[in-house]
Amino acid sequence: MKSAYKQAVRNWLFCAILSVIKEDIKKDDSGNILSYTTYVLKLNDGLFKTRKTYIGKTKILKNAKKVEDTPVTKNPKEFVEFLFGEGIKPEDVATFEDSYRIMTDPNFRWGDRLENIKDALVDFLRRVKLPIPTEMKDTDGN
Repeated sequence: MKSAYKQAVRNWLFCAILSVIKEDIKKDDSGNILSYTTYVLKLNDGLFKTRKTYIGKTKILKNAKKVEDTPVTKNPKEFVEFLFGEGIKPEDVATFEDSYRIMTDPNFRWGDRLENIKDALVDFLRRVKLPIPTEMKDTDGN
């Protein structure tokens, strides 16, 4: 199936999903996040697990800095299963429309974070001046 959108829109959807996956979160006594692990897609290099911290040499930083980058996989099948769940193959997410349909399915791996994913995607697309897909107009894409 041919997509109505540029491939970049699908790739930003992948990044939006990754952006809401945070693990190993360390907080201070006030509940402020000090460090966490997240995942980053580097199109030419694959999926990376990235450790970030707000702890600077003398103060708490405004923006987290990367302290460690560990390759997870360059294998498209492993990447797609990590993002969408077991049994989902790269050809199942070939277009934005296919990916969005799987993401909005009740069995989606990160379904509990769906609204955050949609918000992140809208933010990413606006930042890079790509159109918000019509499938998202019912969310917060206006």
